[in-house]
Amino acid sequence: MTTTRGSRPSKHSGVAWLGEIPLSWDTVRSRRLFSQRKQRALAEDVQLTASQDFGVISQQAFMDRVGRRVVQVELNPEIQRHVERGDFVISMRSFQGGIEVARESGCISSAYCILMPKPPVNHWYFARLLKCAPYIQALQSTSNLVRDGQAMRFENFTLVDLPVVPPAEQGAIAKFLDRKTATIDALIAKKERLIALLQEKRQALITQAVTKGLDLNVRMKESGVKWIGAIPSHWKIFRTKHAMARIVDCPHETPEVSPDFEYPAVRTSDVDRGRLFLDQAQRVSEATYRERTRRLVPEEGDILYSREGGRFGHAALVPSGVALCLGQRMMMFRARKKDHVPAYFMWVLNADCTFGQVTQETLGSAAPRVNIPTVSNAWVPCPPRGEQAAIAEHIDRTLQRTDALELSVAASAERLREYRQALITAAVTGKIDLSKEAT
Repeated sequence: MTTTRGSRPSKHSGVAWLGEIPLSWDTVRSRRLFSQRKQRALAEDVQLTASQDFGVISQQAFMDRVGRRVVQVELNPEIQRHVERGDFVISMRSFQGGIEVARESGCISSAYCILMPKPPVNHWYFARLLKCAPYIQALQSTSNLVRDGQAMRFENFTLVDLPVVPPAEQGAIAKFLDRKTATIDALIAKKERLIALLQEKRQALITQAVTKGLDLNVRMKESGVKWIGAIPSHWKIFRTKHAMARIVDCPHETPEVSPDFEYPAVRTSDVDRGRLFLDQAQRVSEATYRERTRRLVPEEGDILYSREGGRFGHAALVPSGVALCLGQRMMMFRARKKDHVPAYFMWVLNADCTFGQVTQETLGSAAPRVNIPTVSNAWVPCPPRGEQAAIAEHIDRTLQRTDALELSVAASAERLREYRQALITAAVTGKIDLSKEAT
């Protein structure tokens, strides 16, 4: 059946993930467009890395881009496969983010499946097509192997039919998307820079308030701690543990989780500086909750602290009316509330003056982690209790404005990412008429 989309006639492709396509397009079994390359690595090949963010690039280029070293693979032609620029590489992560195009030649582990394109494949067009959301969903539907920890194979790839697009139009689509996505990416980058600046301002405000107080004219004295510097002369300084009634670590067994369970188990990814995201927390059963709170049941005002991972050193308060437990890589502080305000010490734990101290003794560079004694023995500034409360309230009040702006900018950036993905999908599946640009 032929229909008209705007001024361009279209037809149904007969392929669910593609839907309507232009009349000049066709569909074909994917093995008609790609074959499997099984060539052994060449002596001169450089080691490649398959990444979702950068495609297939040299291992050295990947380390330069991410700013860290990775586990280096020893070059061994017996267990490596040659890859040509323009080939495509299937990895386990292809189920999540699509199949990657090789930006340069080299070699990669034989655990990967290498696809060799045939004419009329334009690899820059297919680099977009094989990473668009409908294709990834179709790929996911071919197998449950990913849940079993097994690799996706060439046979999975061949189960998803692909469009046959006139070569000139493939090139036009690739150029159109390069131009459009560059503009969108620049806008996203601008918003991400603004978010970074807001986060720097947020962090500076926290550190300033908990080390200098709110009175700009107060007399100061040296704390004797490099990371803290000068503090108001009437403040004290002591180790974190002296302000706490209890400090507990999380159980180290991985709990069974299910969205059907009731109790949130807070992980490091659920904690930001002063913010707790329980809506995304994994959930455990009542029996697991009781086991994980056997040493101490979290209560309102307790301080949750992430001791490992990407959000290492972030702290947030346990809110009222919520029964929760510690997930992996978390610890918890309970302040001596008679003399100390929990919210103030939560902000102190989030401040640069504390973070700087504990990072000096972190274990592991790839996934930094800290032990309880390190945090417990960190020096912290301590004003009188009334001043602690005033500082905590000031930080809360001021950050409400900053956080609201950050959330607004982040939402705007996310809308741009969604528009970018929708634009790519529309273009590579023929929903945007670029045929005139191809002539």
